[in-house]
Amino acid sequence: MPHFIQFSAQFQRLVKESMFLFPDPPCNKQPQTQECDPERPLHDLIYPYPGALTAPDRQYWPADVVPKERYLAGHVVFFSPDINLIHVDHFDWNERLRKAGAEIAGEYNERVSIVICRSRSSPFYIEACRDGKLVVSIWWVANTIARQRVVSPLRVLLDYPAPAGGIPGMEKMIITFSGYREVAFGYLQRLAIMCGAMVSQKIVRSTSVLISSTKSSRKFEKAKYNGIPVVNHLWLEDCYRQWSILPMSEERFSQYPGETILSPLVGLTALDPKRIELWWKEPSFRPREVTRRPRPVWKPIQSAADKQETLVEHRTEETKKGYDSERKRQRTDEDIDMEAPRQIGAVISQRPTREGSVENETNTRKHYKIATTAITLSTDEKAGIRKLGGSLTDKITSATHLLVENRVLRTPKFLCGVNLGIEILNREWIRCSIDANRWLDTSLFHVADKENEMKYKFTLQSSLREARNHMEASNTSTPHGMWLSGYEVFVLQPSKSKALAEVIATAGGKLLSTISSKKLRELESSDNYKLLIVSDANERGDWEKYRKQGLPVYDLELIIVGALRQRLDLDEYVL
Repeated sequence: MPHFIQFSAQFQRLVKESMFLFPDPPCNKQPQTQECDPERPLHDLIYPYPGALTAPDRQYWPADVVPKERYLAGHVVFFSPDINLIHVDHFDWNERLRKAGAEIAGEYNERVSIVICRSRSSPFYIEACRDGKLVVSIWWVANTIARQRVVSPLRVLLDYPAPAGGIPGMEKMIITFSGYREVAFGYLQRLAIMCGAMVSQKIVRSTSVLISSTKSSRKFEKAKYNGIPVVNHLWLEDCYRQWSILPMSEERFSQYPGETILSPLVGLTALDPKRIELWWKEPSFRPREVTRRPRPVWKPIQSAADKQETLVEHRTEETKKGYDSERKRQRTDEDIDMEAPRQIGAVISQRPTREGSVENETNTRKHYKIATTAITLSTDEKAGIRKLGGSLTDKITSATHLLVENRVLRTPKFLCGVNLGIEILNREWIRCSIDANRWLDTSLFHVADKENEMKYKFTLQSSLREARNHMEASNTSTPHGMWLSGYEVFVLQPSKSKALAEVIATAGGKLLSTISSKKLRELESSDNYKLLIVSDANERGDWEKYRKQGLPVYDLELIIVGALRQRLDLDEYVL
């Protein structure tokens, strides 16, 4: 079926071919509800996490089978001291590895070929990577014992040691899951925790995002009704892979072709070797981390104070009652979503708040000044902004946020917005904020336009950070950036000059309406005179005379692309 190619391209992953085979493609059938089996592997790569509860009195451990072949023969395995192994009477890690042909080393040396580490901050991790060893996590060991073969730890996100901290910004997020079952749910929940997020069993008022495999669940409907963003699991996996909170507005994150197509893709995202090198090769390029919280799960209180929320760290006794009978029967999407292997623990009653949450009334009604470019807001959207305490402005220098469609633009307002380092957001931020009756976290609605970022060789969020870092106020208290600071700019075409006037001003430059003979002579005789003559490249008649005088003339792209990159690239745009 052509859908195989369509979905593979859409998700940027190879979907399961067998779902599309003629004459009776399984993808056209309704998925059959299967009896729950908490020990059934997700697919041939991912098995349950070692030690996970699969019943009140049962934990999962890879079966003690005689390997068909010694698939670890020739390998010397070293357990890094940061690994806290769970030892039980009937499970011996070393013995299982020896049965597969491995030798266990008591210390790190040149003979070691496989190093098992807990995190990428371990000195053993960095040393092992630099020595060219195979570096793996404890889950890789358990998966390898179950797979009965060696697979690169980069094939599965959690087969490789995780960062010690979380993704910056993810610590503010509360994630709820819908539709993912058993090992898939356990894998995604653990991935969310490794990213630094909190995991909620149910939709609560502070839920940041619902990760769903289907549109047909009650959670999906509730999230949409409350203006909570909904994505599929690919968003979470790609956030971990790139170690960054990715915009939820990318089309592939909101596609739901059916559980039979989407769910089998869980865990098939691989790590990028070039990105992994950043963690150990050069400390100055190491990605940033934030301290991860303990592993909390948000759960509503079932009482008179039912509108509040309580942070539950572990499983309560009530959740264990009837466990066996519930596990055996066929269950709905909502039943399975609620379950996670946790142990008995304490309840923390204090509620953390975050920007944009209902609890923080100051942020909820913060007065944002919103500008737009290349879009027209509806009457309802304008009214919704005012209802939330915001206002609209046509002056980009007064704006706190700029709304656009989900793409990079070359309009004066967009370029000025970059120069000023203001928030440039997908218009969905307004729509979802209005639906939720609160300002939502802006980091979830950043513009995602990889095509234009590659075309102009920049990244929008990096340029905005650069602009904010160098922002200053002029003598007239008008904010501006710095990348044109000290430069005078003369645009040869008056119509272009008018369009670029504010772009130049917000970059810290000074636009000249005319250029005197004296300035030209100074420019000819000085290598340090900071005057830029720019022109439309197609208007050769306007700039050729300056070239004949030996004066450099630059393409208008110097200013336009310069604003996007937040730097001057003179050699690239000289005419």
